Amino acid sequence: MKKFFLLYMLIVLTTLPLFAQNTIKLKASQELYYTEYEEAVIKSSDNGIYPVRLTITVESADRTLYVKIYRATTANGPYTMILDSMQPNSEYFDLYDSTPMTPGIKYYYKAVLGKDNLQTAAPSLISNVAIGWGALTHEAFYVFFNTTLKKSYPKMTIMNAKSALKKLGKEETTGDKTGKFLYEAKVKGMGGLATMTYQNYSDDNIVFFTGDMITKADMTSSGTMDGQMQMSGMYNGTIYFENVTIKESKASAGTYGVKPQGTTRKEVDYSWNFVE
Repeated sequence: MKKFFLLYMLIVLTTLPLFAQNTIKLKASQELYYTEYEEAVIKSSDNGIYPVRLTITVESADRTLYVKIYRATTANGPYTMILDSMQPNSEYFDLYDSTPMTPGIKYYYKAVLGKDNLQTAAPSLISNVAIGWGALTHEAFYVFFNTTLKKSYPKMTIMNAKSALKKLGKEETTGDKTGKFLYEAKVKGMGGLATMTYQNYSDDNIVFFTGDMITKADMTSSGTMDGQMQMSGMYNGTIYFENVTIKESKASAGTYGVKPQGTTRKEVDYSWNFVE
């Protein structure tokens, strides 16, 4: 009898995890660019962020599924419901988070199966935590790139001098998290050549910069740009500068080539340089 009881308890303990498994699973997209066909119905937001695709897999015999999606900015919450959907049962289905998002913020998602909410649902009816964020349009990608990169500029002294002559020289600094930022300006012909070089530079561990921005200018700091810069990490892609014209150290005409990873290059007007 004792052996039978021990065997029974062993079976119960080893099968408990099977019954404790979630019946709903969730996957969130990260920097996903949609196809041209999909973009006919899946639009970016007013501030240039594409929706996050949420793929739900459910193990249920019910013909109709009630699913709620909750979102937070940290794994521990607090979570707010953003979607309340009724779906026909299938192997899996997609929902889309098009609620307002902020570039540079990763979002944490939970799905709940059934009519209960996140606070009252049984643990087996609550999904895993999925992390996702929307891809940026070409314009939003450049604005995020430019706004983030510009935070490194005040670290330099020679580069920020007011006169062209005082801008000549070399200096370097380090990222708050990793990498280097090097500046060099020298006389070339009747003007100067200034190169800003980033080597796996990051101040936040969110994005990293590698590449060169090259300015060929006269003594009034007017001229043209060249070079390219890769941004990696949360957002991935390349910015090209060869079509930009500079006047008094500021972009004054032309376009930036913007090519987020997973999509094609697009020329973005220089005026986006002044958008925060």
